[in-house]
Amino acid sequence: MNRRDFLRTATGASAGAAAVSAVGTTAAADGHDAYSAVSSLQEEDDEENGEEENGEEENGEEENGEENGAADNGDDDGATETVIVGPDGENVFEPDDLTIEPGTTVEFIWESDTHNLALESGPDGGWEGYDPIEDTGFEYEHTFEVEGTYEYVCDPHVAAGMDAVITVTEDAGDAAAEGPTEVDPHAIGVPVQKHFIGAATFAAIFVTFVFTFYVLKYGESANTSYPNKKE
Repeated sequence: MNRRDFLRTATGASAGAAAVSAVGTTAAADGHDAYSAVSSLQEEDDEENGEEENGEEENGEEENGEENGAADNGDDDGATETVIVGPDGENVFEPDDLTIEPGTTVEFIWESDTHNLALESGPDGGWEGYDPIEDTGFEYEHTFEVEGTYEYVCDPHVAAGMDAVITVTEDAGDAAAEGPTEVDPHAIGVPVQKHFIGAATFAAIFVTFVFTFYVLKYGESANTSYPNKKE
């Protein structure tokens, strides 16, 4: 091969290598651009999906909050109390004195036989009682809306003292929060304690024995002395 042919061949090979390199570089650049474009689209899709999921979660939390709030409000507005009618076979109501707020539902549960709820007195337009006589296992409820004092009895056992009262007032919550009032025993007419009474009784018995012994031993008089006693 002469010098001219060698240079021609070398130049052609270099040109071919340069062309191949340029094509590869272009293809790589195109592939990188394509990959970048695909990645961008995927990220946008992920962000949109994430926002939708977050929106659904937030909506779900809001719905749950609304449901919980509704349930809580229902519990507050619809308080329930229970009165046992004839517990353990006794002719009583338990409790026999109940104070509630308007809108409270009272459940009456029979735990013994032959009882009713006969209203003795109450505000106009309020509860009218439950007159039919029922037996163990019967349940009855009423929602008290009208404020006032409701006094009721069990007709078959009124002579045994089976009576009770329900007071409906807006101040029921305040009274419950304050709790029971402490009472000083001395303020209700109990000035003398039991141990004082016991001590006084034993003292009186002791004095009685001492007095009797003294009289029998040293208390003879002219009327009680025997005839042969020397003076």
